[in-house]
Amino acid sequence: MVLRPTQTKEEWLNHSQAKPYLVNTCKDSRFDLFKEPVDESQFPDYRDVVTTPMDMATMLGKSHRKEYKDPKHLLEDFALIVANAEAFNGKDSYVHKAAVLMWDDVNKESSALNQEKLADKWSKAIIDEGQMAARKAGVRKA
Repeated sequence: MVLRPTQTKEEWLNHSQAKPYLVNTCKDSRFDLFKEPVDESQFPDYRDVVTTPMDMATMLGKSHRKEYKDPKHLLEDFALIVANAEAFNGKDSYVHKAAVLMWDDVNKESSALNQEKLADKWSKAIIDEGQMAARKAGVRKA
């Protein structure tokens, strides 16, 4: 997913750059945990901690519906996956570490985007106040 310097945001959207990139990321078995929504029957308190879930299947749907009007919106959803993994599982969990690895891959692949630095995007990832409060309270689940 690269926004060439001569490519406008509209051209990026019209050429459906988000979908091929998402498909390639979905094929990477290291990120299987993030391919589908969290099974809330296995983790019934997930929505108590994570109020804005995100996964790659949801992102593919958004891409198909052309909801990504700007490359940064796609990056924000990847950042949300990482933030949710930390909020629900804790910073030292294998789930969060896998999410960070995915983020690092996204960062490498997206380095040519004409956006704010991705590292800065990650540090500013939106986490609902409730998610932060739950994390600070030590809520850790599978």
